[in-house]
Amino acid sequence: MKEGRPVMKIDFGKIKFNRKQLGITLVLLGLMAVMISGGEIFKDKLKEVALIEADMNIMKEVSNDQPRVTFSIPEDWTINTKPYTSNNLIYYSEYISKESTLNGYIKVFASEENLGELIKSDKKVIKDSYRMEDYKTEVIKIDDKSVHLISYIFYNEKQEGFVAKEYYLKDMGNIAKMCFYISKDSYKDNMLIAFQTILESFKIE
Repeated sequence: MKEGRPVMKIDFGKIKFNRKQLGITLVLLGLMAVMISGGEIFKDKLKEVALIEADMNIMKEVSNDQPRVTFSIPEDWTINTKPYTSNNLIYYSEYISKESTLNGYIKVFASEENLGELIKSDKKVIKDSYRMEDYKTEVIKIDDKSVHLISYIFYNEKQEGFVAKEYYLKDMGNIAKMCFYISKDSYKDNMLIAFQTILESFKIE
């Protein structure tokens, strides 16, 4: 009879567990399970927290009849609809936050112009008017729509700095441009979620 391999005996009583590390691992595994099973819930909660931190959690709807334009902005923002200044401009409104640290506008053009050319043209206007830095462009998805996001910092005549976030999209044969300009001292990264929430509410018929 051949001798078998020696059996290794393990004394489990002598094994020491790192309780802290084990606890962290269990928490991470739990979070992963929650994210996988309830991804949308987690996303909605994240958006809700970002809106509250940016003081933009209570919205009001803005609408216009001709053309039929609707979108939502924070309820304490002031909005002012402007007259059209060109033949293909069919909607133009400006908005400003309660503290006047944020302002911007939305324009809708009846145009099939190439977005790349429009963005290039707008960049030249800004560059000729202000000192500009950190200019970058990216394409993001909002409700399955491709949106061009332009980000940069510019300085006015008093050398006060502002963060610019400009969104361009095509919808129903029109081009919409929604812009937000925030003083550098007041800008927070979670404002991006708030801006995209406003953009998600935008509709034109």
